Amino acid sequence: MKLHRPFPALLLFAFAIPIYGQVQPRPDIDSLLNAASEALDHYQQLAPGIRCEDATTAALRDTCKIGLEDLGTRVQKAKAEITHYRRLSTPEAVDLFNAYESFRRVMEPLVILDLTPEPELWGEHNQQLFAKIYNSFVKKVAWFGGVVGDTLKDAGECGAPMTGIALCLSPGRGTLEVRNIAVKDVVLNLGTMEANGMRQYPTAITLLLKDAHGVEHRARLAEPVGVIGGRIDTLIVPLPSGASFMLPLDVFGSRPWYASGQVEDFKPDPTRQYTLQAQFTGKGVSQAEANLDLKGVTLMPFWTGAVVSNVATIGPK
Repeated sequence: MKLHRPFPALLLFAFAIPIYGQVQPRPDIDSLLNAASEALDHYQQLAPGIRCEDATTAALRDTCKIGLEDLGTRVQKAKAEITHYRRLSTPEAVDLFNAYESFRRVMEPLVILDLTPEPELWGEHNQQLFAKIYNSFVKKVAWFGGVVGDTLKDAGECGAPMTGIALCLSPGRGTLEVRNIAVKDVVLNLGTMEANGMRQYPTAITLLLKDAHGVEHRARLAEPVGVIGGRIDTLIVPLPSGASFMLPLDVFGSRPWYASGQVEDFKPDPTRQYTLQAQFTGKGVSQAEANLDLKGVTLMPFWTGAVVSNVATIGPK
């Protein structure tokens, strides 16, 4: 059954990216999978005790019934993915990520059931059960996300995650994926927009290019060229837990490159190979930066910090 209005629509920015690189056997992965399986079993033990008829309104009773049906489906899916992973003789990073994604998705309806603004409306009995179920999952999802982040890093497909955000740089001509592997949803300040969003510049992402001699060149992923006309707004990107946002790099395109803080006369040669790394620096939006009609954006929970991608080779093979 599909979820209807009682559940908020989930923003989907997910892009399926092949992740190559075999997962090395580690005791912490076995412990993690055991803990995840225990949480799923714990839910199945507690679920029969939930009494949707105790909710105080008809809308909440319907929400409860739909949520339990959805949860049951997601729990079965997660158990199947974990079982599949355990049976693999040579699991790869993508297999662990698939198991994590299925396990993480169990949290989505749980957040709605447990973190409703007025939990007492479910009835005291249900409220206690929802809290127990939620608490049995939340720390394990965070643990799972951390292990997945380390695995992606070891496989060379992503850089080291920083508070739940990972940058994954593909080889070849280069594409960059900004991935949220944390339990919580985040909001990213990627840069600026002009003309009410008609032109968008992810200036918060910078590129570091090195040639065969180790000479470094730096550039922003994109920035305005020429005279800026009209209003300027923040380039805001919401990124739900488990979602990702993909950006083309076009390293060999036209953009200013910098060395020692000064613009240099340099353009990458598409016939040569380079190594490339990206960095995202996240920050909030101040009252001075926000336009008068959008002061509310300053209250958004923007992700802050700095995170770097893996190092990828671009150019001809």
